[in-house]
Amino acid sequence: MFRRNAQDQLHLLDESASIARSPSSPESIRYDDPHDGFQLRDIENSDIGTQRTPQYPPPYSSSWDSDPEIGVGKSTGSIDAHIRPVPERSTTFGTFTSKTQPAVKNGFHRFLRFLLRSGSYASHISYERANESPSGIPAKYSGWRGGVFLGATSAGTVFLINLIFTIWAGAKSKSGMRVGTIYTGDCGTVHKADSWIHIAINIMGTLLLGASNYTMQCLSSPTRSEVDAAHAMGKYMDVGLPSFRNLHGWKKKILFALLVLSTLPLHFLWNSAVFTTTQRLDYNVYVVTPDFLTSTSVDCKQNVTIGFDSAPRLATEYNPQKPLNDTHLDRLYNTTEPDNVWWSMDMCDTSLALQANASKGLLTRLNNAECINTYGPGNGLMRDYANLLVVTKEQPADTNNTVLMSFRYEAFVSNFTANRWICDPNYLAKNKQKCKYTDLATEADSWSLAQPKATETEPWKLEVGDEWPIDYCLAEPTHLTGMCQLQYSLVIMLAVLLANATKLFCIVYILNTHLDTVLATIGDAISSFLEIPDPVTINRPFLSRGQARQFKMASSGIPAPYHPYKLRWWQAPSWLRWIITLFLCILAISITGKLLAYGNEAFLGSSGDYDSPYSIGFGTYSEYAILNIFSSGQSNLTAEDFDSNTTLIALVALANLPQVIVSCLYFAYNTIYTSMVSADEWSRFTVNRKALRTTEPRGEQRSTYWLSLPWTYALPLAVASSILHWLISQSLFISRTEILDTYGEPEPLSYMNVGYNPLAILIALLFGVMMVLAMILNGFRKLTDGSVLVGNNSLAISAACQREKDEGAEKRKVMWGAVRHEAEDGTPGHCCFSSEHVEKPRIGDKYL
Repeated sequence: MFRRNAQDQLHLLDESASIARSPSSPESIRYDDPHDGFQLRDIENSDIGTQRTPQYPPPYSSSWDSDPEIGVGKSTGSIDAHIRPVPERSTTFGTFTSKTQPAVKNGFHRFLRFLLRSGSYASHISYERANESPSGIPAKYSGWRGGVFLGATSAGTVFLINLIFTIWAGAKSKSGMRVGTIYTGDCGTVHKADSWIHIAINIMGTLLLGASNYTMQCLSSPTRSEVDAAHAMGKYMDVGLPSFRNLHGWKKKILFALLVLSTLPLHFLWNSAVFTTTQRLDYNVYVVTPDFLTSTSVDCKQNVTIGFDSAPRLATEYNPQKPLNDTHLDRLYNTTEPDNVWWSMDMCDTSLALQANASKGLLTRLNNAECINTYGPGNGLMRDYANLLVVTKEQPADTNNTVLMSFRYEAFVSNFTANRWICDPNYLAKNKQKCKYTDLATEADSWSLAQPKATETEPWKLEVGDEWPIDYCLAEPTHLTGMCQLQYSLVIMLAVLLANATKLFCIVYILNTHLDTVLATIGDAISSFLEIPDPVTINRPFLSRGQARQFKMASSGIPAPYHPYKLRWWQAPSWLRWIITLFLCILAISITGKLLAYGNEAFLGSSGDYDSPYSIGFGTYSEYAILNIFSSGQSNLTAEDFDSNTTLIALVALANLPQVIVSCLYFAYNTIYTSMVSADEWSRFTVNRKALRTTEPRGEQRSTYWLSLPWTYALPLAVASSILHWLISQSLFISRTEILDTYGEPEPLSYMNVGYNPLAILIALLFGVMMVLAMILNGFRKLTDGSVLVGNNSLAISAACQREKDEGAEKRKVMWGAVRHEAEDGTPGHCCFSSEHVEKPRIGDKYL
């Protein structure tokens, strides 16, 4: 807890009471006592309470503007007439008894005091510790170092959590460097666990990146010697803003670069370190006649099998049909030996097994509506069933085959079939190439299927053909459907740990080696320039930010008339900063909106199951919501490829690219707020006498750990950033689908894609728009009339601190204004920060 310097107490107590510093011991120190470390003696013989000088001035009021002495006539510059006498008091108090309540009662109050240290209503304990270092060197973890210490603690805690999770996940999955499975179970449970883990990741990410950004700002905060050197060359430095201009020396530049570069793996990889994998069951479908069920064998040479090794590019690829026992379907390479094509190996054997099970009553009979509702959603939402016999009402007159059509689900469905097999070409032609199984189920009695074919003249669609009316279905029960996995990548977690460790090392190194006093806040700069005025900016009144950027060493000593302007917050950041920030924000919002519209159109075009793309829910995966703008997907993956990190990391980088873009935008966004709030803090000194908010407080100065942004802005912005990053993690994500055969073994058709969720994208888009609008609306707030727009420019700040006398003003409450006005003989007045009485500068008067 910071206390006032004992020297500042002496100017009140003077020689009336003596202050004896008592050595602190564990038995005597009370940290909740506001008088800790001090003993007051001979208080009854003192003259505390007697009216003494200097007398305290009245606060500024609007009457200054209407005062005829100030507004019309020109005085000699004396302001003594405005001093308000202090009422006389008794010279003695009698016996002194302290009834002061403890300042801090418990840990919760200490935490609140910590939060409020930069707020408007922050109180301050006005005592210095009795055991203060006699050398005057600040404590190692005081001031801005206290904030960096908290940042190191946060980074260390996050590193420890990541390390424990990595060790636990590795021990549980036993997958080595490959993708590991943490949990396998119901998809609802897996998705809920995944959502909570991502919330935790984004909270930890906010803490870690907040600690990194805080340290970067402290690292880039200039020292007074660096500021003096820049001013001597007519240059300026930025105070209270992270700035590359302030980085002097290779050590600072390397540390700053490491903090920036270690952020990239966190944005690109961390949100995809844990992900879900959906296991889908592939199955065979056989459209059979009633005779199939009464026969004792199956003619496996029937040319009835349809399928592809990859997605068909033309509908005419559905025309060829192969025998049930054909195992060398890829004719592109003119193979003559069986190549064990994965989806055709067991077409004949499975049909024989289904025929035998049907005769034994081991298959479940489903009527048409039950069959459509069970198999219509696709294999991602199936439950309890696998291979299927679809039985027609009668034997077609044009064939003697008992199997009319057979296919493997994953090798059959495509955009040409509306990603469904239950809707035949005739139904698709009537319904604009859309297959909505719920509508089809209402017409289940008239359900029919047809062989898919296309003509060479219209190879982009299937043609209408003869149909087979369906009577019922026989489904094979299974327990393999509907499972999901919660998985993690050890490679990604190691990269995250490395980035985390790099940040922790840099923060701890800076904390222990960067010991010079820095000007991290506007208050730090004012305090430094009031204590030791800058000779470069002497006699340069009203030096604004714009004038400071065009600073000329030879222009000193020219009086300037006072003409105040009505200023608003938006004028604090430069035009260039506003243009770049708004352009990038609007560009990101526009591109996101355009991509969302494109994705919704593609979603509705490929899915007939949903009336709206937002009806699939928040953050959930749909096989129809796949990012196909770029060639990002990987299909036909073997089990070995599916568990490797090579393909995964490439897709992860693509899915998390928006995280990096939003972080860059947030940096610019945060800088805009920092500039506006700094200007507001500066302007308030023109109407209110306030204690300076510094990182290493002395006297009446207020302590702060929050640098330029007070907690009332810093915390909401940090929370908003965390929410936005979490929404993005639910908007774009890695969708991994592992295809299992009916025996539970992985097929070489598993695939990974970048999935998107339309509802999450819409919410993230609206949230981002609200953040930008909030920034713009805040920009229309008014700055206090009469202030000079100095921004964060060190030259402009130093020009406003050219005190004439007023030794020790930096330790007391100060106010900016005229310490003397222009005299009748034309002698210019003078404006500066002062702890003594000041008045509002008179419009038109010249000041120097």
